[in-house]
Parts: sequence; C-alpha cells; structure tokens
Amino acid sequence: AIQTIMAMARTYMIHVGLRWNERGTDNLALWAFAVRHAMWTYNRLPNAISGLTPYELMTHQCTDHKDLRRSHVWGCPVYVLDPKIQDGGKIPKWKRRS
Repeated sequence: AIQTIMAMARTYMIHVGLRWNERGTDNLALWAFAVRHAMWTYNRLPNAISGLTPYELMTHQCTDHKDLRRSHVWGCPVYVLDPKIQDGGKIPKWKRRS
C-alpha cells in the first residue's frame, strides 16, 4: 500500500508540474500534501476483487462514495465562492482598507 500511495503522490506532482507550472505549483514543499491526498484517495477507492474500500473494511460501514465525486484533481486551481453571493446576492463593492 505504501508503494502505491507514493506512486500516486509522485503522479500528482508530475501532473501539477506539467499542467500548472506557471503558478509555481511544482514546489517540492507540496510533497506532504500530495502524499496526504494520495492516502485519502487510496482509502476511498474500492478494491477490484471485493468491491470494498479500505475505509469500509476498517469502519464496517458502507459508503456511497459521494466524497470521491466531489473531489477535484489535486493541485488544480480552484476558486472559493463568497457566501454573501452564493445565494444569488449582489457582488459587494470593494471595502476601504484605511
């Protein structure tokens, strides 16, 4: 399992370096985050033979895999929607800083 997780993290880092290199995302300081995301992904992917995930085997609970459907490609640029405008409200004007 460790070899698989490290290979997944290495693939994530290579993919980020090839796709979004201009944003400085190919930094080796992101290695720990890549390993953590690879571990999260590995624990939620079903086994080809049993159809169960390692997470399901440890917790004895069946999951619907909604968390995998909501996940993004690791390292891709994402934008967070301001809660003030997510319900269809107006975009607020710039606030003065001084």
